Amino acid sequence: QYCIDNIARSLAGRVAERMFTSTITSGAATDLEYATKAAQNIVAQYGMAEFGMNRIYTEENMSEDIKNGINTAIDKLIEKANQRAEQILIDNQEALELLVEALMKKRYCW
Repeated sequence: QYCIDNIARSLAGRVAERMFTSTITSGAATDLEYATKAAQNIVAQYGMAEFGMNRIYTEENMSEDIKNGINTAIDKLIEKANQRAEQILIDNQEALELLVEALMKKRYCW
């Protein structure tokens, strides 16, 4: 759960952007890169995913089937983290709206 929460934290800005503005921009590119790398490490380097449990994959032992399995496992982790981020934002929507309002007021007072 810690790993999913960590990835969810990096995806939260993009999820919020989609939820509250109905758009997606390139602003979260670095966050997506981090989330993807974290998920890849969970699967291929730490042996913590259902695919390849207790196994480390290196370039030397990766067939196309293994690469596809790793990518599928990464997709599952990213989706689970995305859902976690979305649920946290939904659960805290009122607080988020208050925060946005306060930030907007501060911005216009400069």
